[in-house]
Amino acid sequence: MRQAPSLEDVRLHDLRHSFASDALEMGADLTMIGRMLGHSDIKTTARYAHLKRENGRLSTTLVSEKISAALLGSGK
Repeated sequence: MRQAPSLEDVRLHDLRHSFASDALEMGADLTMIGRMLGHSDIKTTARYAHLKRENGRLSTTLVSEKISAALLGSGK
């Protein structure tokens, strides 16, 4: 499978990181992700699961909008 031209640089380790990050982005908590990856220590899972930049920016924007709305009195 790795011999396919588009996958020659992909390692199993990379796929585990992607899996953990995608699961975190979809709302799974670190405990559940750790179970899915077979980790016994949550610290290991935390190193695997990284929020993608786009998701972080979106979350920052949503929180900012909520605070702005509260300050303006619309209370959304």
